Amino acid sequence: MSSIGHAVFHRARDFELTTANPAVGLRFRKLDQNDYRTRAKKPDGLDHGRAPTNDEVRHLMTALIADHRAGRQVGPRTRSSKGGRFSNPQDIADLSWLLFSVGCRVGEALALRWCDVNLTDSPAAVQVLRPSWDTRQPETATVTIPPDHLSINATLTSIIKQGLLRGMTKSPAGCRVVPLSPSAVAMLAARAEAFDMPWRTQPELPIFGALTGPAKFRDPTNVMNAIRFLYSEHGSTWFHSHGARKSVTTKLHRTGYDDNRIMRYMGWNNPATLQRYLDREQDLPEEMGNALDLGALPAISR
Repeated sequence: MSSIGHAVFHRARDFELTTANPAVGLRFRKLDQNDYRTRAKKPDGLDHGRAPTNDEVRHLMTALIADHRAGRQVGPRTRSSKGGRFSNPQDIADLSWLLFSVGCRVGEALALRWCDVNLTDSPAAVQVLRPSWDTRQPETATVTIPPDHLSINATLTSIIKQGLLRGMTKSPAGCRVVPLSPSAVAMLAARAEAFDMPWRTQPELPIFGALTGPAKFRDPTNVMNAIRFLYSEHGSTWFHSHGARKSVTTKLHRTGYDDNRIMRYMGWNNPATLQRYLDREQDLPEEMGNALDLGALPAISR
């Protein structure tokens, strides 16, 4: 809220409607944990700040795969007077599959390029700009990506007067290389084929390009609006912005991974953050390697 106040009065000063920014130094009281959990309660009595269960994720993904509105946007968009809101494909099913398989932030997923994923049988390399561990200043580094791995090395942010920017991760720990489950690899390979294998011909293109043009990055705000709408259409009222991260964190913890490995996987350097994400017990597969695999779901063929 304070950032909104800063932005509004900053614009007012630009148009000479005020000579000062009264929002400077303005801070809002941060809700404590009890306040948050009380506010997160919905009429159904469930705690919607929790991690979704396996059954909820499977129900959601199955519904998204069957819904053309969540499918891939291949080719030009069409105008239609029927279908209501989001009548065109919103390209949410693939994105959701990756979020619940890897647990990355939405901005990190939207910042991914085809050169950041390795779908080959040999190691690959990519140049990244990341915060230095010592000074937190930007530094350029070459990251090696093993086969069937993903390099998360940037996030998308919207800057006043500058628009959408692809910048560094929130912290040095946020720049990481994570393994992909077999179903996530299959999804990305099918997506690459649907878009004429851009990871070979145009590796700098975003994996989840804008609906108006594959060469442009998608605005996270618009994506979140589409996600909330489509998720609620299929009864997933439990969703919140970090629901997928809570789901993956809880699965890894319940499967047996130690805290340090989970923190490296999720891109955290503060153990307190991990503890806030851990939630209720869930039914999990026994093998640790399959903890994040959504392979039992129908294949995305669109």
